[in-house]
Amino acid sequence: MSIRKVFSEANSQSIGGTGRAGYQRPGVSMALPRFVFPEIMDRLPADDPRAMWIRKDLSFINRLIPNSRIIAETLTERLSHPPRLLMDIGCGSGTCMLDVARRLSPQWRGVTVVLLDQQDLISQETRAAFAELGWTAEPVAADVFDYFRNGPPRTDAVV
Repeated sequence: MSIRKVFSEANSQSIGGTGRAGYQRPGVSMALPRFVFPEIMDRLPADDPRAMWIRKDLSFINRLIPNSRIIAETLTERLSHPPRLLMDIGCGSGTCMLDVARRLSPQWRGVTVVLLDQQDLISQETRAAFAELGWTAEPVAADVFDYFRNGPPRTDAVV
């Protein structure tokens, strides 16, 4: 299966997400092609002070923009039933998806969320917080294209 086909299938139910140079979601007209470039975070060790500073800023931005509310509302609107498996691509520390889980866990129990990023930055506290909500966090440290090389997992939605 080609990477383009993998992302075509994975993005058919996705919210956000990017593809390689020139990739377009099926049925979506875009003025400019999307490009994926490595982030500086992908090359910094987790304990590098610059990486820690960037993650702190990203956490602040996620709270400022209400990303978790927007994601939770969109998932609720787009999914006809509570999901069994969600995937968060580029999850970082996992706290944005944890905020989504806090919003949705009263209605959605037993959800497994694959937290995919270049590095496993999911703390034990974050993992425990998912478990307290009745959700299972499965951190995966991998490059997204390597992870999807053998085909996407059967997810209900990709964030």
